[in-house]
Amino acid sequence: MIGFLRKTDPRRPAGEGLQSALPGKGLGLLLAFWVVVTMPGGLAAQEAGRGDAPSKFSWRLSDPLVVDPGQTATTEQGTMTTGYTVEAQALGDGAAPIKRGRFRITLNAFSPLQDRPGQEVGSWQVTGTWTLTDVAAPPEAAKARYHPAVLRGTLRAKLGFNPATHAGPVKAQVEMATFRPGLGRQRGGGTFQGDELFAGKLTIDLQASTFRRPSKGEMP
Repeated sequence: MIGFLRKTDPRRPAGEGLQSALPGKGLGLLLAFWVVVTMPGGLAAQEAGRGDAPSKFSWRLSDPLVVDPGQTATTEQGTMTTGYTVEAQALGDGAAPIKRGRFRITLNAFSPLQDRPGQEVGSWQVTGTWTLTDVAAPPEAAKARYHPAVLRGTLRAKLGFNPATHAGPVKAQVEMATFRPGLGRQRGGGTFQGDELFAGKLTIDLQASTFRRPSKGEMP
């Protein structure tokens, strides 16, 4: 079990092999490790807590508001919209770590003028970053990289329209990173299904990671 234990002679008295294999403070260190692992709140308890915690939850997003329409420009490569930002109310289900929050997402969208690897003329590659902040979050939570009152994530979708300028249904892959007390940092994947204003349903599964980074040559 422990790498530095030597194979003992079965003819030797019980315990003699262990004492010789752990010179000096070795035995004390082994006992201390055992206490840390098995004591309440130790490693074993933390691992058990991970298994007991719900791994899948969702939010209903409603009352969306466009807070920044973004900027759209056309170049030799294609049309690009940056900075399209929407906010919405978020109501979590029974397992959600945040029950009532504010959802905010900022999107970039690109459509090529010529077919490219993984992109076709008329299609829009949409990427974005989002946060979901508890309505009771303290002011410092927004600036922290990880805070239990703020969920952070990314989004990716391939659509037939620009959500910053046209209406339509949106189905996207999302990834989330968060910090949960007693469980540490966690990541998960899931989906958003709704409309271009991000009224709809956001679902996260901590045991899944669906987000795919852009391949070389893809935009944005």
